[in-house]
Amino acid sequence: RALQMARWAVRFGGQKDPESLSTLAAALASTDRFPRALRAADAAVALARQNENPVEISVMKARYDQIAKHRRIRR
Repeated sequence: RALQMARWAVRFGGQKDPESLSTLAAALASTDRFPRALRAADAAVALARQNENPVEISVMKARYDQIAKHRRIRR
């Protein structure tokens, strides 16, 4: 259910929102879809860099690193 909701959020406006993409990445990782999760997390980091928000960049990078280690993200 979480994956379905995260996909919906990205599809309907979250494609330019790092938090939405990061949520999708976490949901994908929670279902062991790590390659797809990494792509979504990478997109979240890229958008955070575009926004030039140091805190957001740091958070998105930390989440990416967790997924790269095949760790599920708990919120």
